[in-house]
Order: sequence, then C-alpha cells, then structure tokens
Amino acid sequence: MAQTTASPATLPELIAALQSLAGLAPLDRARRAPELIEAAKGVLADARAVACLEASQAMPQVEISRRLGISRSKISEAISRGRALIQAAGAVSAGSAASHTERAHARTTARHSRKDP
Repeated sequence: MAQTTASPATLPELIAALQSLAGLAPLDRARRAPELIEAAKGVLADARAVACLEASQAMPQVEISRRLGISRSKISEAISRGRALIQAAGAVSAGSAASHTERAHARTTARHSRKDP
C-alpha cells in the first residue's frame, strides 16, 4: 500500500503529486485520486482568488464579474479571499528564514479557517 503523504497546498506541489500518480499501482492511484481531487479544488480556488485580486487592481469588480460570468458578490468574496491568502503568506514569509512549506501551511490554514463556522 502507498505511504501517506501530505495533501498538496500549492500549484507546484499539486503538479508533483499528480505526476507521482503514474508510478503507483492501480489501487494506490485509485486511493490517492480523491484526496488529490479535493486538494486541486482548494489550490485552484486559491489561484482564482489571487487572480481576481490582481485583476481588481486594473478594473472594477463589475467588469471582472461581466468578463468571467460570475456574480459581483462572488468576485467580492474571491478578492477578500485573495487578500487573506496574500496576508497569510506575507505574515509567514516576513521572517527571512520562512520556508516554502511554512508558506504553504499558512495558506492551507487560512483556507481551512474560512470553512469553519
């Protein structure tokens, strides 16, 4: 059976995890796939949130909404989420010795804390 590994929290980690699937036995790939599907949703939602935040620097939210075909309130939520992700990553990386893993953990923690009631 495959060893337990941490869920990918960043796009490069997700890509590496997806590439590692090829080396697994069929049942191990089948076991790992649902975890990677969930991880991909989170990583890609984070990427979209940050992209919406970046876009909001160049155009109004209503224009982003129109171009993406998403409600203005969803754009506003994404921008807020993008800000939280950037702040979480910045807070961890403020120390010059902050590692990539620590920054990923901060993003994951920020993402999970938003899901809690």
